[in-house]
Amino acid sequence: MKKINLHFTLRRLKKSSKWLQRIIQNGRFNQFSFKKRQQLISRIERLKLSLSKFGQFQQVRKIVAGSAVILSMAIGNTATAQNFGTLQVNPFGLTGSNNVSFPAAGDLDNDGDFDFLIGDGYGAVQYFENTGNASVPAFTSVTTNSPTANISGYYFAMPTLVDIDNDGDLDLFVAEYYGTINYYENIGTPSSPSFSTPQTPLGLNTATLGSIFVDVDFADMDNDGDLDAIVGGYYADVYYYENTGTATNAVFGNPVQNPFGMTAITSDYGFPALTDIDNDGDLDMFLGVYYGDMEYFENTGTASQAIFGVSVQNPYNIALNPAGNSLASPLFVDIDNDGDQDLFAGTYGGAAGAIFYQGNSGVFIPNTPPTSADSSLTMNQDGTTGFHVGLFAFSDADTLQTLSKIKITAIPGSGGFNLFGFPVSPNTEISVADLVGLKYIPLAGQYGTNFDSFSFQVSDGIDYSAAAYQFTINVNALPTTTQTAVGTNENTDYVFDVNDFTFNDPDGGTFQEIQIVTLPIKGQVKFNGTAITAGDIIATTDFANLVFSPDANETGFPYTDFQFAVGDGMGFSTPQALIVTVNFPVTTTAIDGFDAITLSPNPVSEVANIRIETQVSKSATLSIQNIAGQVVLNQNIELNGNFNAAVNVSNWAKGIYIIRLQTIDGKAWAEKLIVQ
Repeated sequence: MKKINLHFTLRRLKKSSKWLQRIIQNGRFNQFSFKKRQQLISRIERLKLSLSKFGQFQQVRKIVAGSAVILSMAIGNTATAQNFGTLQVNPFGLTGSNNVSFPAAGDLDNDGDFDFLIGDGYGAVQYFENTGNASVPAFTSVTTNSPTANISGYYFAMPTLVDIDNDGDLDLFVAEYYGTINYYENIGTPSSPSFSTPQTPLGLNTATLGSIFVDVDFADMDNDGDLDAIVGGYYADVYYYENTGTATNAVFGNPVQNPFGMTAITSDYGFPALTDIDNDGDLDMFLGVYYGDMEYFENTGTASQAIFGVSVQNPYNIALNPAGNSLASPLFVDIDNDGDQDLFAGTYGGAAGAIFYQGNSGVFIPNTPPTSADSSLTMNQDGTTGFHVGLFAFSDADTLQTLSKIKITAIPGSGGFNLFGFPVSPNTEISVADLVGLKYIPLAGQYGTNFDSFSFQVSDGIDYSAAAYQFTINVNALPTTTQTAVGTNENTDYVFDVNDFTFNDPDGGTFQEIQIVTLPIKGQVKFNGTAITAGDIIATTDFANLVFSPDANETGFPYTDFQFAVGDGMGFSTPQALIVTVNFPVTTTAIDGFDAITLSPNPVSEVANIRIETQVSKSATLSIQNIAGQVVLNQNIELNGNFNAAVNVSNWAKGIYIIRLQTIDGKAWAEKLIVQ
């Protein structure tokens, strides 16, 4: 088997890193083709990976850390995506058993390639030796003298290989059903492992989590040189146990649930795996969940201070969820030695515990940051507006990508800006699904064009747009109206007119429509001959088809009323009452002996003259009411020949009044008087 020459590989990494740094600084790197740049990056990545098992040596850690910094310079701010290939089942001779499988990988015989452990549903852990090589793996099940032959636990054995005590060999942790984690120290050698009896897992107490089962992965989450623990639970919760000890003497602290700002997901099962999938120098997290879906949490922080936000499901063509598969226990490992991380996953259910595999193409696919555009909306005064995905333009050269989330880079200058009732602060990230909870409320009574604004960036789940865009909020002033009245005669429809309604708009809007807010108790409001319902909206251009029809043979002063609101095409006024009067017809047959009744001037501001021309003598009542039904004049009169009355209205409130004349025999006449 091929061995790794530590000193030769270390010198090669150091030399290659210095050369890469030099050509970055002198500008030659950016003159290379994209393919050439990626080849250079991949070469150094492969050298780093080959030295990963020598992390106990300070010189190795120092040079590898320096190369990571230089690689981040080469990659720049452009995150790189991986391209996982077609799903394969039981690759390279690997198999699961007992209807469930949980893989782990490590060089157990120190021959320079990855061997596998596979836990099954009954607590056993099977050893598969890689009898191929680091580039072309081939696995053989080892049953004789297997280092895991004596490991037997409860249901669901979930192994993890890691050098937890930094002594140069791989130790073994096995998580089980009912939330137990057992620690098996490697008391053998790097090439001939021998695992101890189960030990207390160094303070890694999962009993308090109350989870039916747990799974564990280890990584240096705070970049302090030792390995921390990330534990997944039954309900897809994630717990962080910081290593408060050292690289050689691990001591795990108390668990922190859903750490590093990650947004919890709603699912069952949680199998964590940590890897730098986007090659930006920090650790990202994948979480295998129910039905084989994979939740990806990009680390948008740093190697020392991780930040996990909202997850993206099944990125990079990951497809571990064929019908019948109930879970995916992920494992990332460079199985073909090409410098990138390939994906394995244990399964349960329909695949009979098979091992799934999706190889990485080995080609860095640079993600193109998306772009957006300035946006705006118009809302109503004293209202609340929501937001939706259609308000945020999204364009991406990577045509399969869609808007994943937005980031608020600057908040509005006034008013309320909340996400599910909580104030939004700068740099708040909001997933597409959560946009429904984003609300803006302007200050009470205020309005205007370009009233307020905020800035945002869009993300495809990997990168945010390079530029921030402005979202402008216009606030429309609501129109106002006043109570009004109309009159018609018995058995006669009243056709509405624009002039029947007052309309005022503070920001210059025009009268576009009315809304019938409530219906009259008597009679009907009809549109095109059909009775309308409360809430119907009628355009002013259709008023010729809007009528009020009194019930047959009925009159009244007032007869009925209903509520209406006027609109400017954006919003409606506060509702007001429209009072309807239904009069007796003014004809000689209605009041026998009356030749004419006249009212002038109308409209009037000083004195209204009423003249009744009649040839008979009759007692009558002359009354005047405002549109609220309040009587402002009530006078009994005797008609004997022609009658004239002068009514001084100069002190009356401006508005609409109804003059009514009713004879002693029950005949009546009414007319609308406008005081201005």
